[in-house]
Amino acid sequence: MVILLKNLSGYAQENIESSKLKSPIIGIIVPLQDESLFLQKNIVHNKIVIISGVKYNIGTINNKNVVFVNSGLGKVNSAVITTRLIKDFHPNLILMSGSSGNINAAVKKWNVVIGKRVINADFGELTSNGTQFQYSQYLLSPQTNTTLPLEFDLDNHLLKLINHLDDDHLPKIVLGNIATSDALPNQASQIKILREGKFDVIEMEGASLMQVCWLFNISCIVIRGVSNNAEEPITQQDIKLAADNAAKVLIKIVSNYKN
Repeated sequence: MVILLKNLSGYAQENIESSKLKSPIIGIIVPLQDESLFLQKNIVHNKIVIISGVKYNIGTINNKNVVFVNSGLGKVNSAVITTRLIKDFHPNLILMSGSSGNINAAVKKWNVVIGKRVINADFGELTSNGTQFQYSQYLLSPQTNTTLPLEFDLDNHLLKLINHLDDDHLPKIVLGNIATSDALPNQASQIKILREGKFDVIEMEGASLMQVCWLFNISCIVIRGVSNNAEEPITQQDIKLAADNAAKVLIKIVSNYKN
């Protein structure tokens, strides 16, 4: 079933679909369609709703109301879709799932990294000593007169939830540091800088999602399957398998979540 809600005035629409969902509502964002195939198969009563050009899948996972959407690659796409999801459905929790490349050699291929700390890794000036954040005046939100953080930590309530994910059928879970950058490293010198920054994996969307959630005071978790070493080439099959692993952990988090 597809429901199309046309709206010429953008965000001015009072979304009738969100009012039908009982709390808690869990938003799920996955960048690529190839990364979301396994996850979508596990959404029950799956219904497509299109609001102002954005296609959402609404359904349940283990009797929890979920709203799923693909964002596309990169920080801008992530921020836009996160904002739309919040405005259209007012979720209690947002989860991002997908693949990543490892920076820390101790984090192995097919592991799943949950962001205990997610960092905007390419904001500032990239030097031989790492990224130097010299532009703090640009981190001031003119709307709230609040300084925006460059890194985001998992809150204690969600940290307890993650620490109780005991399931022998899940891939190995690592609580770690996730770097977000629109430019992925392909040279040893770039990867060396990231390793010196104590990053475990790198991806392209997590920190921007967390920044939007921080502004709207929405809880969120970034979950990334490791598809490859950042120095090595990657295949579509690598991306899919890593994303499937991340989705398995996401489904367990949804099942255990209590508002």
